[in-house]
Amino acid sequence: MTTMTREQAIRSYVEQLSRSELENLLQCMNFYDGSFEESTYYDMDSFDEFMSNYTPSEIARMIHFGEFNPNDDYFRFDAYGNLESFDWQEISDEAESLESDIIDHLVNYYDGDTPWADLDYMVDSDDTAIFNEDFEEVDEDDDDDDDE
Repeated sequence: MTTMTREQAIRSYVEQLSRSELENLLQCMNFYDGSFEESTYYDMDSFDEFMSNYTPSEIARMIHFGEFNPNDDYFRFDAYGNLESFDWQEISDEAESLESDIIDHLVNYYDGDTPWADLDYMVDSDDTAIFNEDFEEVDEDDDDDDDE
């Protein structure tokens, strides 16, 4: 039986996610603790409602100094408060580029929920926990008993 440390199991689990699942995980983590605040995206369909507290001149300034195309599917605020827009491919690419940061955060800092119960269990487990290839925790003592 192949076994993995908690960190190896989390890494393996996340590396097996599809691009859309990775994006879903990134957004879930960000909504929980703001760990990836720069990767918060909003659906373009909610733009009018979302921007209702801003004056037209404020919105014009945010668009002028940002990189915004109303034909894209998503938008966010950059570090300066300007608007940026993205299509799904760009968001997916960003999530993929953050994969190692996502794993590091899950292993070392995160204590919230994820979209998957198996991953939640690994994240919540003790650092010394050992997992099998099915991401189930195994008791090392049981393996020693089998060898006798």
